[in-house]
Amino acid sequence: MGASFLSVVALCFVLASSKVLRAGAASRSSGSYVISVDHQAAGEQPYPRGCNSKQVSITVGTGKAAVNYAFTVDTGSAALLMTCKTPTSTTNCGGSLPASSNYELTPAHTVTGNTCSVANTGIGCLLPDQQCFISEALTGDPGYYNINNGHIAQDTVTVQNVLSGGRLSFKGMFGCAEAYIKCTPEQPDCFSDATQCPAAGASTDGLFAGSCPGSGNGIEAGWTFNVGGAPSAMAVPEQIYQAGLISKKVTGICYQRPQKDASCTNQLKPSSAVVLGPALPRGMNSSQLHSAPLIPAVFPTPTDGSATPYTHTFRSNVISASVPAFNNPSAPLTCGYDGVSVLWDTGAYGQSTVPADAYDAFVAYWQAGYAAAKASALWVDHGWTIEPCTSPSAMCGSNVPDAEHACQQITMPRSSSMQRRAKALLASMYPASIDITLEGGAVAQLPTAFPLSVCSGSRNTATTAVAVCSYVQGASPVGGYFWLAGPWFMGRFVQFDSSAPAAGFPESTGTVYWSDPISSCSFSS
Repeated sequence: MGASFLSVVALCFVLASSKVLRAGAASRSSGSYVISVDHQAAGEQPYPRGCNSKQVSITVGTGKAAVNYAFTVDTGSAALLMTCKTPTSTTNCGGSLPASSNYELTPAHTVTGNTCSVANTGIGCLLPDQQCFISEALTGDPGYYNINNGHIAQDTVTVQNVLSGGRLSFKGMFGCAEAYIKCTPEQPDCFSDATQCPAAGASTDGLFAGSCPGSGNGIEAGWTFNVGGAPSAMAVPEQIYQAGLISKKVTGICYQRPQKDASCTNQLKPSSAVVLGPALPRGMNSSQLHSAPLIPAVFPTPTDGSATPYTHTFRSNVISASVPAFNNPSAPLTCGYDGVSVLWDTGAYGQSTVPADAYDAFVAYWQAGYAAAKASALWVDHGWTIEPCTSPSAMCGSNVPDAEHACQQITMPRSSSMQRRAKALLASMYPASIDITLEGGAVAQLPTAFPLSVCSGSRNTATTAVAVCSYVQGASPVGGYFWLAGPWFMGRFVQFDSSAPAAGFPESTGTVYWSDPISSCSFSS
């Protein structure tokens, strides 16, 4: 999910790389739920990609009426939102919405009246018919032009695949999507109609006169907490906290590439987890974690008649960012920033947005690296051809940029013993990371390239090429914020602690902690 940010003031200069500062985490109590999450297959390449989001399995309802959904774990959202079977959605979907894969919303489970409050739902948008309305545009974020509108419901919500901590079930609020409306910046009425609660006596027909939102879709699982005066009442962690199932507002993300060997012969296996509570991966302690304060969420001022924005996002202030110079790593280009934040957003797939000046330095590195790779002995001696991928999105997944550096590959025999060297050659075209210094002094390293084997054939067991995916893209000149999703979270443990302000930062809403790269997401039972 996206967010609006303050404008950027940048000062760029060249100096030596700064050292990563470490900060110990605050004392943590025991008691956590560790949940196994699956690798989200997308496109034509269901092999480890750097950006793919992770999906948590959640069942809504009980007994024969229960429906299981796969949701993206989304730290940039606060809504638990899915497709449901209602008279409106059935009409919008041409009469084809099987109840076996779509929760059937009944009057008994529809949120109405005083229950539709900001405290309960984070939105508080009561329609004239006394039913509670939900729309992704109600965040107040003008970046939402693909909108799912519907009603808010309440029923039993059960998180599946819990590895430790016991059964995780609670009476929860969630949104039932009934109409999909695609707006554009050139259609201001389309968007504004969805960002305001209808006035008393107003018609609500237009809110649900959209197309089919899909069938059996877990649209998003907001993974935030209600802190700092910013409501996130429908987020999964917040609801679990309110149900008394965890004692502190702490959640962890541990993402790894699925386990599969370089020759594509083994099947994909789950290798990642999310945590509700303070648990750390086995063998890790707080002294091994970097940290930065989380800042209060900033929203546009609601206009008359609009709902209170409901999403509290995890963000931190940025001090500077450094991009290495090709063949001169001791003298990176470093840009200082004032009034700029970074959004930590697991739900934005491959999003790796950096301000324009940092992006220009990254592109300059890649251009020099590409030329050097073409002149290398590996290229010349083996007759390899580095070429753009035919379909970067099919190879690398969602949010891969429309740029030449996004996906490059080398086609080679599937039995070649040179695949590892070919991957190294592709990776050499990119800087190892863009280093982002945060308020407090710690450095968050954004990987810029993810080499992979291209698997095809029956059950994807044949290696036919190697490729590299890069998700770095430039932000628009206005705003210039950092927006980091899957590529930053991959291969490390990240924890968001919203239980208290960060040490030394009383105005903060908590602390983000993260590890150096790790090879396992194993937790003690």
